[in-house]
Amino acid sequence: MQVKTKFSPYSYRDDPLVPEFSDDKPIIVFDGYCALCSGWAKFVLRHDKKQRFRLLPAQTPLGQAIYKHYGLYTTDFESNILIDQGQAWLKSEGSILMAQGLGFPWSAVIVLKLIPTSLLDVIYTWVARNRFKWFGRLETCYVPKDEYKSRFLGHEQVEPYIFQTILGSTWESLPQTIKKLHSVNNSLHASGLATVDRGTNWLALIVAKVFRFPASGQNIPIKVGIERSSNSEKWTRTFGTRSFTSHLSLGKDLWDRLIVERFGPFSFGLALLQDNGKLRFVTKYWSFWKLPLPIFLLPSGDSYEYEKNGRFNFHVEIGLPFIGLVVRYSGWLTVND
Repeated sequence: MQVKTKFSPYSYRDDPLVPEFSDDKPIIVFDGYCALCSGWAKFVLRHDKKQRFRLLPAQTPLGQAIYKHYGLYTTDFESNILIDQGQAWLKSEGSILMAQGLGFPWSAVIVLKLIPTSLLDVIYTWVARNRFKWFGRLETCYVPKDEYKSRFLGHEQVEPYIFQTILGSTWESLPQTIKKLHSVNNSLHASGLATVDRGTNWLALIVAKVFRFPASGQNIPIKVGIERSSNSEKWTRTFGTRSFTSHLSLGKDLWDRLIVERFGPFSFGLALLQDNGKLRFVTKYWSFWKLPLPIFLLPSGDSYEYEKNGRFNFHVEIGLPFIGLVVRYSGWLTVND
């Protein structure tokens, strides 16, 4: 399958979002977490005696930019990409061209061109969608040995996304819109509408004010900005003109396998649970300046993310024992490309 439509050869050179890279040789862009795809990359390295190909993990900033340039998903990577003479090739045609480039006997796969490309692509897609189930998923993105690094573009090690690390293999079964919001490489921005309900208890009002939670209202414009560093994410949520910020990171020790969300001196350990298409957040622990706080006073509420009508939807509810509801907000977001 050749990428056609609006893309002329070397179109990425004119895309300001694609970093400059050396394209004097064919480039294979592959899923660095996929055991099957990484196995193919190793095969190419062993058998490409003339060092004709360069390789690039899809999870690198350059790999992500190339997938986005061609209008492809930047989380699923259901096709490797072959870029040859500035033109991108996908699925079965790309794979056949890669094998041809390795020379005999691997070039003999050209006989597969006797089979209609549409049928080959159906088989390719079927294997791609089951590749983690059948072949497994690597814990870390593929990093070449020192002897092969010169044959790679963007060979720096890529840290998995925070939510991806916690969920492990179940990450792949999440709806696409949820994965997209939690697949932050550098920064991500989303916008939508929300409905907010605030508790009326006077203590609830004080808590909401301290945490800068939004006031009650319907159809409130919401903007979410996410900035990723090496091991954390900064989330800024703006409801109308009112903003509040939290920091997400991976838990350690007692909080291992939990997402840690920090609001100033308060930290909350959140478990992620998949439940009938929803990604639920369950609070397990909390602390103040790293001092553990009583579990019987632990905040709780029904909080989850889900996909509806092709959009990311959220429902967040925060309540406290003896106080009741502090805030509840729900709505939808779309990622700003």
